Amino acid sequence: MITFSHPKDPSRDFCQWDYSRPSEVHSRSIRQENIIFAAAEQLDPSGHTLKILRLVQEAAGHFNTVWGLKNSGATSSIELYFYDYERTFTTTSPNIILNSVSHLLSVDLNVPTTTPFFMWSIEIVPTGEKIINDIDLYFSGAGGTISSGECYTLGVNNYEFKNIYYFFESERDKELIYEALTSGPRARIITDFPSFLHPRMASEQLYVVARKRFSDGIYLSRVPLDKSIEILKQAEFNQSVRNFLERNYSSLTHHLYDIGIDYKMNCQNDFSIEKSAIYGIF
Repeated sequence: MITFSHPKDPSRDFCQWDYSRPSEVHSRSIRQENIIFAAAEQLDPSGHTLKILRLVQEAAGHFNTVWGLKNSGATSSIELYFYDYERTFTTTSPNIILNSVSHLLSVDLNVPTTTPFFMWSIEIVPTGEKIINDIDLYFSGAGGTISSGECYTLGVNNYEFKNIYYFFESERDKELIYEALTSGPRARIITDFPSFLHPRMASEQLYVVARKRFSDGIYLSRVPLDKSIEILKQAEFNQSVRNFLERNYSSLTHHLYDIGIDYKMNCQNDFSIEKSAIYGIF
């Protein structure tokens, strides 16, 4: 069932930061949750994954969850992110959310309440048993011109460092973005990157550079729908999702989107996309 937007709905990016809508809400405007719900139905016709999303939305409340739909080759997964910059974790507490999907947990996970994380996430693979094995915790970092963060996976007995992120303002910080992109061992010069990933080529407002264990990442935040579709096509993202965006284009243009690209570059500077993602809220 399609859910329609209301003018009073919040407009937020994947950091749950507010932005100004690119266009007004009209009578046929629909919410971003329709994208992830349609994808869940396509990826898992049994309806089990969609039920999980509904349970989480009920537990967290509307617009309090960021969803990420990720695509790597023939494999798709859904990651759900829960923010609380005040570190109080009331409606988005791990205990509340994990309890709503407790039947999916392969192990008991004890999240320390004294740990000062501002966001946490779980990943669901819509195949097999859909078991959640661990969760990721996100902490404030150092660097970037707007913000930065560090991600750790919380397993049964330990934390494992996973990623670090640097946030920049695309228009103002182009030179700093170029420096961040080319400072690591996986890149040499900015011209090695596809043109659609250069700052402001996607009309994004924020640009995020990520360092990861086996690849690096670029996140383009607050991207118009037409540019988002172009990038997802370049990344050979899930065709049914792209079809949904194109089919409902006029109903989705009042949102901005967040696009993620994980990439590798070998010693010959050959660029390859390892994973791509689109994000929204529900």
